[in-house]
Amino acid sequence: DLILKDTNLTKVVKVSALNSLRNDKNMERNITSSNATVCDFDSFVEEGLDYNGSTEVKYVEDRAVVIEHTGGTTGRPKGVLLTNDAINMIAHHFMVSDLKFERNQKWLNIMPPFIAYGVGNGLHLPLAVGMCVIAVPKFEPDKIDELISEYQPNNFAGVPIHYESIIKSKKLDNIDFSKWVLPGVGGDTMDSELEKAANIFLKKHNSNTDVIKGYGLTEVCAAACVTFCGANEIGSVGIPFLRNNISIFDTSNEDDIQELGYNERGEICISSPSLMLGYYKNEKETNNVLKRHRDGKLWMHTGDVGYMTKDGLIYIDGRTKRVIIRYDGFKIYPFGIEKLILSLPEVAFCKVIATPDVNHIQGNLPQANIILKPEFIGQEEQILPKIIDLCNKGLAEYIIPAEYNFIDEFPRTPIGKVDYVAMEEKNKEKVRRKI
Repeated sequence: DLILKDTNLTKVVKVSALNSLRNDKNMERNITSSNATVCDFDSFVEEGLDYNGSTEVKYVEDRAVVIEHTGGTTGRPKGVLLTNDAINMIAHHFMVSDLKFERNQKWLNIMPPFIAYGVGNGLHLPLAVGMCVIAVPKFEPDKIDELISEYQPNNFAGVPIHYESIIKSKKLDNIDFSKWVLPGVGGDTMDSELEKAANIFLKKHNSNTDVIKGYGLTEVCAAACVTFCGANEIGSVGIPFLRNNISIFDTSNEDDIQELGYNERGEICISSPSLMLGYYKNEKETNNVLKRHRDGKLWMHTGDVGYMTKDGLIYIDGRTKRVIIRYDGFKIYPFGIEKLILSLPEVAFCKVIATPDVNHIQGNLPQANIILKPEFIGQEEQILPKIIDLCNKGLAEYIIPAEYNFIDEFPRTPIGKVDYVAMEEKNKEKVRRKI
């Protein structure tokens, strides 16, 4: 009641996890008055059985249907207003692609519906095709092998951490992947070595396809391009959907935004019929990312840095929001450091974040957080000099990491992305204790 008084809601339906279980005559049903402002799901269904009115809803153009929230891995989360048309367009994009989606296939929806990836790609898309959707109520990447083994899906779209679990699993040794249509991954950058390992795993298990990567944002209803139509090179996130325009721009001067050529690095921008209406009650942030260019089109400025080849393949180098600013104003982009350290055969994963510069009142320095491959764990003392030497020789002096940490795993957000905010906040706490 305390929440309802501040909203314009006329009815709230409470749905318990028990409603997903098999009917049991001994299970107590919690029936409350369906006329109440707040009622349980069973009461809601009971009310519907006696309903004889119309169920048709009039179409309203640009009507927001959901408010999804950005992950907040590099900044403050914001509510994203997505329309019926935007979510329908995502389904349309996939359905006219060369991915062989068919009615009655099974889709394992591992992503939660409170993100666009889960509601657009994992729920609405397969239902629009006529698939059976297996909705997983809790995000538990370590149990993905159990779900695949039990349900034998044809389609699955997860995040990179899922494939880490799949590759390591012994429960999938005898599972045949020949009927898989979409072994998909998105939501976060997939390291090239993990992609190669995943492709080897799939081939070993009779899959007819490599990992299919996608790229997008909540603000474009999750997906903007995919590695379909044979455009599936290692490290690339594919080509744009049929009605999407993706281009690379030099956005350093807001008054003179310039489109760049092939293989030139800049900010990735997207113009698409699946664009959000804007951020909920946040016009300032909306105007920061949705900009009308001189071509008259409305473009979403993603904050991602990348380039496009002459074949139309898109590669991502990092995020503009992950920039590390030193005390002297020099800017450091983590991707170059990460790529260099990952070139060592002993390194499995590397993420570079900001750590406060203790020798100056303001400013940050790069800190490299490294996960070694299993066979090299315990050899940190021998490997660290190799990493330091590589960075000293391969990076400009002001870019060289101030710290190198060996860790077992990265902190994750509720949807499996690396939580850069949590890592950097931990660094700030350590520095405050030093001071």
